[in-house]
Amino acid sequence: MRISVRLAAAVLMAALAVGCNGNPVKPPARSGETSQAEPAAPTLHLRAADLRDTGVPGLVEGLAPDGSYFVAFGPAPDYWLTLTRLDAPDRPEVVAKVHTTAAVVVPGTHLIAFTGAKDEAAGHPVYLVATDGRGLTKIGTTDTPFHLQATARGLVAFRSDGGLSVYDIAAGEGRRLEGVALRGEYPVDNTQWAISPDGGRVALLEGQVLTLLDLSSGMRRTVPGTPDSERRATPGAWSPDGSLFAYGYSSMDPPTPPALWVASPEAAPRPLLTPSRAFIRDSFREIKWLDGATLLTSFVVFGQKPEAYSATRYYAVSLDGGTTQLFTGGAGLFVSADGETLYFWRPTREMFTRRPTLWTGRLVH
Repeated sequence: MRISVRLAAAVLMAALAVGCNGNPVKPPARSGETSQAEPAAPTLHLRAADLRDTGVPGLVEGLAPDGSYFVAFGPAPDYWLTLTRLDAPDRPEVVAKVHTTAAVVVPGTHLIAFTGAKDEAAGHPVYLVATDGRGLTKIGTTDTPFHLQATARGLVAFRSDGGLSVYDIAAGEGRRLEGVALRGEYPVDNTQWAISPDGGRVALLEGQVLTLLDLSSGMRRTVPGTPDSERRATPGAWSPDGSLFAYGYSSMDPPTPPALWVASPEAAPRPLLTPSRAFIRDSFREIKWLDGATLLTSFVVFGQKPEAYSATRYYAVSLDGGTTQLFTGGAGLFVSADGETLYFWRPTREMFTRRPTLWTGRLVH
């Protein structure tokens, strides 16, 4: 299944409603604990009236460091790698005439890492190219086309033969990470593993268990989940300095709401946010770090009534558990390098006849 298909499904399930209440949500006390003073909510606001449609159509794959352009691929049947500038949303530029299956912008550069169509003998090639189309280089091969990550330290990581490989752009060479084994032929998506910004640590989310692996020392910290029989891991992300890992869990058996957690190799994990107990089929879609003390997350609530539609709520969450709901309705989440602008998709009411478009809004501190 193509990543664009999965994302399109998420968009079609997203709500069309727009709202913003700015009210903090207090996480529940854990068993055996007494309720304490409510944590301070992040001083971030994003009014619904300040959200705007950029006019960029379709689903994008990666954001430029300054937010000036996005990369994507398409349309059918070629699926070439393209770049769309926000000041010219109706004029996508072809970067590489290569059938593309996934793409990311390497943070802090104007380089794009992307995967190509599968070669039956070798798998999916992984390429690196400049945004102007120069320097197209094959840097490796992956066994799953949409499992690709890039870090601010110039590293491109991808799954290969049941493990992980990393290409160092500055050194111009790749290496296989020792001691990292991934289960299953096709993980659901990038949420099953995440590499830290400096490439020194890897987080592996396998069912109920989170494993934090220090690659230099080989030390592992295993964080067991709760004894739910069908517990699902949802997106995870390392903090900018690589010291903390934020991730989500949800469960259908027994039916319990999801929770946003933070863990580190040195400290026990703790919950930051449990957004809803009214719905049991909740799921975190995106987790991004705004800085070392604040996270941004999108959270999908599935309606329980047949006529109800799903809604995506966007939150800012501080490390002490204080939360602010920013707005409602959309899918996906990109954050500009300066941490001041959000981007997401929003379908129109003609969602079956018109592609979703990219929306944006500036965070007010």
